[in-house]
Amino acid sequence: MTPPPLRAGILSFAILLALTIVPSLHAELTWTSTGMGGGGFLMSVAYDPTDADVIYVGGDVEGLFKSTDGGQSWEMKNGSPAGGWTSAGFFGVQEIVVDPSDTETVYACTWSGLWKSSDGAESWALIYPDELTEETPPVAYVAVDPADSDLLFLGVGDANLGDWGVGEIHRSSDGGNTWELLETGIDSEAIIHSLFIDPSSPVGNRTIYAGTGDGVWKSMDGGNSWSSANNGLPHTSVLRIDGVVVDEELTLYLSIETDGDIGTPATWEGGLYRSLDGAANWQTANGNLPQFDEDAEAFYDYWKFAIDPTDPLHVFAGTRRGETYSDIGCYVTTDGGHSWNRADDTVDYGYLDLDWWGAISLGLIAIAPSDPDHMIMGIEWLATSEDGGESWQSAYTLPVGNGWMGRGVEATFIYDFAFDADNPDRVYMGYDDMGLWRSDDAGQSYLRMDQTQDWAYDCAFSLAVDSENDMLYVGRCQGGNDEADGFPFGRCFRSPDNGETMIEMTDLPEGRPQILVDLQSDPDNRVLYAAIYNHGVFKSEDGGGSWSDISAGLGDDAAYVWAIALDPHHEDFVFVGTNTFEGLGGTVYRSSDGGGNWNQLSNTPQKEILSVALDPFVEGRMYIGTTENYGWTIPGGGIYRSDNLGQSWDLVLDQPRISDVEPHPSEEGVLLAISQTFWNPEPSVEAGVWVSRDSGTSWTLESDGLEHTFGLVLKVDPHNPDRAWYGSQGGGAWIGNGLVTSVPEERTVSPSDYRITHAWPNPFNSSLNISMLVPAAKQASLRVYDLLGREVTTLFEGPGDGASRLISWQGEDGNGIPVASGSYFLHLEGEDGLQATRRVQLVR
Repeated sequence: MTPPPLRAGILSFAILLALTIVPSLHAELTWTSTGMGGGGFLMSVAYDPTDADVIYVGGDVEGLFKSTDGGQSWEMKNGSPAGGWTSAGFFGVQEIVVDPSDTETVYACTWSGLWKSSDGAESWALIYPDELTEETPPVAYVAVDPADSDLLFLGVGDANLGDWGVGEIHRSSDGGNTWELLETGIDSEAIIHSLFIDPSSPVGNRTIYAGTGDGVWKSMDGGNSWSSANNGLPHTSVLRIDGVVVDEELTLYLSIETDGDIGTPATWEGGLYRSLDGAANWQTANGNLPQFDEDAEAFYDYWKFAIDPTDPLHVFAGTRRGETYSDIGCYVTTDGGHSWNRADDTVDYGYLDLDWWGAISLGLIAIAPSDPDHMIMGIEWLATSEDGGESWQSAYTLPVGNGWMGRGVEATFIYDFAFDADNPDRVYMGYDDMGLWRSDDAGQSYLRMDQTQDWAYDCAFSLAVDSENDMLYVGRCQGGNDEADGFPFGRCFRSPDNGETMIEMTDLPEGRPQILVDLQSDPDNRVLYAAIYNHGVFKSEDGGGSWSDISAGLGDDAAYVWAIALDPHHEDFVFVGTNTFEGLGGTVYRSSDGGGNWNQLSNTPQKEILSVALDPFVEGRMYIGTTENYGWTIPGGGIYRSDNLGQSWDLVLDQPRISDVEPHPSEEGVLLAISQTFWNPEPSVEAGVWVSRDSGTSWTLESDGLEHTFGLVLKVDPHNPDRAWYGSQGGGAWIGNGLVTSVPEERTVSPSDYRITHAWPNPFNSSLNISMLVPAAKQASLRVYDLLGREVTTLFEGPGDGASRLISWQGEDGNGIPVASGSYFLHLEGEDGLQATRRVQLVR
């Protein structure tokens, strides 16, 4: 029987759609960034020299972000190395430099070498050293000759911490393909903080200035010979040097570390200096800048500054990172440093307001070379100005009702997620430094739960929800910065009002707490467990009102308890994994009586145990995520599976460092894991999110869109089996969709064809902004489809003009009716068959 014409048409379209945008044969996760924005230590910035709307920002563990709209929105641009084996040091970007002759060429100076992008930060290649090793030096700065893109000068050192330097300057004459170490005479332990090429000096025989821990050094022959140039400086701990040429006159500025006798404020030395004669002489430019805080007994220090490219007397400078000063912030001079005024009185600090955070020193500041009215500054926050610093707007977060929505600069550590069993839109997030946050709209916006910042317990490390009793449990510690000390600080709290108020549970020892709620226990006598590093395991049988030490039987390993898990098939079965931090070999213990007695699982692989998980479907099946040494990435770790409660184990994923393993709570056989590198490169690592859909027999690396793979935690959304939440160590939180359902195949198109260049915010609540590119005179259509391949609406249909076009979608179908929350696909298709697809998430 021949189908009616209309059905045939529908069938043909469905087949065409299946071939173009929907269903690959298997599910695969795709990731989008989410959060409230900011929060990390941002320490580098660069404008495109020709376009004030294009800005790059880098942080200590965040990697690199790019904005193409003057800071209104950002995208993380860590590219291919983010999913590789490079090391966590790749995410520490000390400096960003844009080639003034080719603005698509961008350099990132990182703690793991020098990286180069030739496509505006879309992808990266290592150009120094030739290969990464454990001895790869940090790169502090690179200078590009403004008349010769092939001529580069590179300085080695850790300019942020100030404790790693070898006094080396390298030169490349072929764009970084090869390098030569220059003979400079600089002290062999000095950090090369900065380099400046005088653009008015002879091409081919440049004058170059270096700001180093051994003072200012100058070369007048393209780097062949060097001499010191410190006349007038109080000492030689120079930080940054920069300059401008206006009316053929060179003006140099530098920042130099503060020195002096704390008990004698008049001995203050340091700050800012200026030279008008090519560094032959230096004069102070400190004017009336704050120098000493009597109450804090602390000297003021200055680090980052920015010179107006059109006026060398007009300079902005900021105090160096610290919270002790009363006058920290940004200052401006219009007379070359004779007098200074505050320049940050109008800054919108967003949720990092001064009452809560208070740390307003500057990690970065820059003036756009193409338009000096455009500026940016920040540290944990970002603010931009379009009027030369007269007024400042937040460039990292947006207020949404009583909460906040990030603009794309997600720069935080995420240690845990928790979900309300009754409210599918309520998600809790535990941040390092930023504390506890809550989303009431499934990740669209976030509410700050901590009303004040407690620096000793700033990390919301562990979260657990008891919805039957309307109770949230939070384990707090001092966070990642406290690892070196073995986490001596930590407390546990409970909240009866969704995190609005916190009640401390006082009879627990100080230490990093991993807290669990036994939801199988009697709600009226709720059982809780807390594994506290350095102390052992503790138990409460009254919802946290009182606690008892149940570490007997763990012996000396009680001090090393790191991971804890409950068996959903056996009441009172508890498992703990240990981590010595020193590669001594961890183990797993099991208790069959709620912690009354413990038995070591003697056949457990002798690895550091970073996570323990029990299969919710198969009795007796459990998983452990391991590494050989917590502080170093060494081959030998991985995921081990046991089908007999730990009596024997099989290696099911051979990756050196597994930071988390998460069985799917409602889809049998689905398992997620994070593989990561640590602070050393390791070629055997494939970092990112691994997924198994057959209980660990086979695995796929599913990190599409995930630009930060230094991951800490994974949780499957119990209300949405298709969604996972990922917490990174520096790159904020990410939402992954496509865990158990099919996702579209995304066609790759060349930059000259059809592009959906950006869609933000994503997830979105009421309005989605879409930036797309269609070649001139080419017909194209932009349509929205749902997960089943059904057309929702057409957003654009017509010819392109070769320029970027901005379109918005209010989350409505073709009849103007709001559509439901969920995943949708933007599908751009051209007349010549080329197309592009992007997945977006609508959250009502």
